[in-house]
Amino acid sequence: MKRLLLLFSIIALALIPCANVRAQESDTCDFVIAGTWQVDAPGQAQPTYYRFATDGSMKVLARSGQDQKWIETASANYKINDVWAPKTIEFTPINGGNVFKAGTTAMQITQFNEGSMTTVAPGEGPAHWTRVDSHRYFVVFAGRMGTARDGAPQFAMLIKTQGTRQQIESFGVYPVRDESIGKNVPVIGPIPDNIISEFVNEPDPSWQNEAMLRLELTPAEYARSLRVMRDWEKRASQDELLYPIYYMDNVIFVDQLAKSVDSCDMKIKEYNMTWLLSDKVIADHNLPQVVFYYTKELRRMNDSLHVTDAKLYKFTKSRDDLPPED
Repeated sequence: MKRLLLLFSIIALALIPCANVRAQESDTCDFVIAGTWQVDAPGQAQPTYYRFATDGSMKVLARSGQDQKWIETASANYKINDVWAPKTIEFTPINGGNVFKAGTTAMQITQFNEGSMTTVAPGEGPAHWTRVDSHRYFVVFAGRMGTARDGAPQFAMLIKTQGTRQQIESFGVYPVRDESIGKNVPVIGPIPDNIISEFVNEPDPSWQNEAMLRLELTPAEYARSLRVMRDWEKRASQDELLYPIYYMDNVIFVDQLAKSVDSCDMKIKEYNMTWLLSDKVIADHNLPQVVFYYTKELRRMNDSLHVTDAKLYKFTKSRDDLPPED
């Protein structure tokens, strides 16, 4: 085990300069526009809603008729000039309706953050955009201690909720019994539903063999974290993981996921692993248990931000004044 940890430390140490370069190049987060925005512009009798998809398309939604039914009034493809420092957003109509002129329309982005932005179209005054969402978003780091030999489920979940409905994405390591060799072997990838169901509720505080940290995210934070998870899902499915030992890959994954949450607003306190034998999480515990102790440390450092079951299951009703989801 010590030899594996030493190898892990040597390889991971070689990756640190690359990570530092990326951090220096990306002091701010990319602007995630996907989602629904309420737009208030000069001369408008009522707000308009723009719904942006991740594939570069969008549609304009508004109420119509005596029954005030939501309808699509226009659609377009959109392009932001720079997701790190956006200055313009261009719309090329698919169905221009009464919203978009023929050809490409470019709006200047004069102010932006994760929840709002201000744009100016040619010949018009400023329009104010506010992100609206009937969903809630969470990231969950969870796992069991297991044994030094076999480990246990240790993973992360991303949860998107609307009312009582939940959409769960997951990735990590869990043991599977291999009868041909008579022992458990680790598997990396999405976590099976029967294991997920065991982590629907937070563990009792007196339990020392389970750990959980549940954080609420903004839509943009959720989108960034989902990109990290999708990247690791792709690595696992294409057999392009960083290390031949899944426990090592899992440590890197959960650390990257935590940093994706913390990369913009310093929202959470990170446990900054040194990846060396002097690191208290890496050095003091067997590799199959490292993610469990990493999660415990994250929870200790961010206990005040943890979303309890009572807060999680305080369902928010869908707002009647928002366009329905597709």
